[in-house]
Amino acid sequence: MFEFIKKTIVLFFIFLIAFACDRIFFLATNYAQHLQSFNYIDLLKLLYKPLPLDISTACYAIALPLFVGLILNYLKPNWINSFHKYYLVFILILINLFSAIDIVVYREMGVKIHYKLFSHVSHPSEVFKSVALYYWIIGILLLVIITCIQFYFSKKIITYFETIQGNHSDAQISIRRKIVLSLLILFVGAFLIIVGIRGGLQPVPINESEVYFSKTNFINESAVNPCWRIVHSYLENKKNGNTNPYLFLDKSKAENIVSNLFEVKKDTTVSILNYNRPNICFIILESWSADMIECLGGLKGVAPNFEQLKNDGILFTNCYASGTLSDQGIPAILSAYPAQPITSIIANEEKYPKMHCINKNLKQIGYNTSFYFGGQLIYGNIRSYLYYNNFDEIKEQEDFPNLPSGTLGIHDSLMLDEWFKHLNKTPSPFFSGIFTVSTHSPFDAPMQNKFKKYGALNDYSNSIYYADKCLKDFFDKAKKTEWYSNTLFVLVSDHSHDSPMNWNFNDAKHFHIPLLMWGGAIKNEFRGKAINQVCSQNDIVSTVLHQVNNSAKDYNWSKNLFNPNTKHFAYYSFTEGGGFITDSAQFNFNKTSGLSYYNSIYKNEMDSMKMKDNMQSYLQTLFEEYLSF
Repeated sequence: MFEFIKKTIVLFFIFLIAFACDRIFFLATNYAQHLQSFNYIDLLKLLYKPLPLDISTACYAIALPLFVGLILNYLKPNWINSFHKYYLVFILILINLFSAIDIVVYREMGVKIHYKLFSHVSHPSEVFKSVALYYWIIGILLLVIITCIQFYFSKKIITYFETIQGNHSDAQISIRRKIVLSLLILFVGAFLIIVGIRGGLQPVPINESEVYFSKTNFINESAVNPCWRIVHSYLENKKNGNTNPYLFLDKSKAENIVSNLFEVKKDTTVSILNYNRPNICFIILESWSADMIECLGGLKGVAPNFEQLKNDGILFTNCYASGTLSDQGIPAILSAYPAQPITSIIANEEKYPKMHCINKNLKQIGYNTSFYFGGQLIYGNIRSYLYYNNFDEIKEQEDFPNLPSGTLGIHDSLMLDEWFKHLNKTPSPFFSGIFTVSTHSPFDAPMQNKFKKYGALNDYSNSIYYADKCLKDFFDKAKKTEWYSNTLFVLVSDHSHDSPMNWNFNDAKHFHIPLLMWGGAIKNEFRGKAINQVCSQNDIVSTVLHQVNNSAKDYNWSKNLFNPNTKHFAYYSFTEGGGFITDSAQFNFNKTSGLSYYNSIYKNEMDSMKMKDNMQSYLQTLFEEYLSF
């Protein structure tokens, strides 16, 4: 029994060594292409930064030999050595196969291995022709050579440890003690494997973001374990694979409807700013619902300072979240990419090259950029997304070890103070975002409860009150700075939340969120203005880029809200369906149940059919594009 445990541990470390070897080959074969972007300090960090994903993958790999070994130890103890040997060969082949494919794919396409590649297995001739013969030869040779070398040295390592005699032998252990030991190994081993797989005991399980650390995307992608990547990619997409589950209309008809929705007679804009190159700050408010803000039809007294802020800004009274989670809201706000049911686009790194991000547009015209978050950006793979889009500076909870934290992160008051210090020393023009955290469950804001009449939502209401006060304190300081007069703040929620108004989860009112443009850069004649047209998070990118005279042509899902010709509508997504809202009507459809809901001030069948076609065309076309990325 002790020998079998020892061999299982040895296997674990052999797999870690195999991952490190394959990473060296990945770097070596792609080195020339990325030579100019290399940061050699980051290169040294690749010695240890990839370990979390490597350990997670190795824990997956040793789960089977651990549990099979326990069974064989009683039934066929002489089979254990053979099982370990053949299992080692199998796993090494698998590791190196994925690594070889990863190298070839990255050389040819510039993306890491992902599940969509295997949709082409049914057409091997197409796959063979699409990749240069030179790369196939390299890949196959690497697979054979590396596997043989690794197996040779693995045998040497195993043989060495076999020669180390322990103080116990299984023959000296009674049956009762064997059973007790086996159960102990089972429970302890299962616990350690599960902890290793999820990357620790923290609330958020591990994902690719855990190993992202460099401003050079190639370095980050080198740190991602290809075996872990392919499994994660598959699990993220197994529900639909390469099939669009939201096919409602003829493809050309659906595309024409969507094209008409975004068509404008003239690409023009009303300028609301005093400057062509203002500082731009996005304040992304975690889980803020419009129901908590009186001027948006919500509760009185929950966000009193927001009520004052609107008097000096431009309030969009009918803005709607694109999805239900932060990993959907972030790409909707920064990339103008609408949320999809079932999944989130930023969970799929292979799709990043097809997306765009306002950060990159602004960097191209001279902006210094940054992003701050008081929690862990590993959530929803947000860290990977931010690093890929080349923010100059990215800060999160781990970068402020001396600041006290709540359950999920640093409280908003402290994080806004850190952000304020950063903005004070950042050269203009700058683009910076901060994502708040205190209004996320469990809502442990550092203040006494103010509200006691909302039952289970008391803590949520209190957290909004706290965050609202933090914003006031921040803006009171910001107004005294030199950079304030040339700054545009965009305050928007990442998604909504349940409220005491208790809307149906699929109802448009549940997705109603605040959107406020505020700051010294806004012209006096626009301050205090309320815009009642229906809009979405997705529209922020196009709107802001037009204000700085920058093209937004790459953002085909975003509308310029200051173009008088823009159509007024918003789309939102929930787990198995979506909704569509205009100034006069709303429609939502749940594909799983087949149920739909329509509400309009014009109660006629023609309007209902038009809304249905708009929503279904939007969702169908969006998901088709998502799959093509």
